[in-house]
Amino acid sequence: LIAIDLDGTLLNSYGEVSKENKEAIKKAIKITKGKKATYYALILSFAGWYLLSIFTLGLLIVWIIPYMDVAISNFYLYITGE
Repeated sequence: LIAIDLDGTLLNSYGEVSKENKEAIKKAIKITKGKKATYYALILSFAGWYLLSIFTLGLLIVWIIPYMDVAISNFYLYITGE
């Protein structure tokens, strides 16, 4: 779990996963059950855009990242039924 604690919010000051974080992880696993392949396909669909950004010297990233964030947010709304 330490490998996925990129922003330092997963572990508490004692190096343990808090009760709230454990519940959030369980909820995330439950929500995404059976939908992981769709999520990975969504993420991989942006690979071409990232490759094209090389030709724009990275300028295209300014549009790709917000577009990808909205797509992931919409995927969450889709799988939760909201």
